[in-house]
Amino acid sequence: MRSKEEAHDYRYFPEPDLPPLVVDDAWVARVRASLPELPAALEARLESQYGLPAYDARVLASSRALAATSRRSPALPATPSRPRTG
Repeated sequence: MRSKEEAHDYRYFPEPDLPPLVVDDAWVARVRASLPELPAALEARLESQYGLPAYDARVLASSRALAATSRRSPALPATPSRPRTG
């Protein structure tokens, strides 16, 4: 059995039966619009929009379930890190 020992043994050829893939800009835009908000962007938005501390925003953005809950919340308390008193 022959073994591959050097770089020239690993040659790659294009598949002749596959047509070239042409991606249209409108399709890319539709796909981008359908993606959920990425964790880093969500974290930044929670910090700027709601004034959350970085740690709290990171915790909320770290889990899909927590992120979904934070999106459904109508409003966050003024000091989200501290429980309300009174």
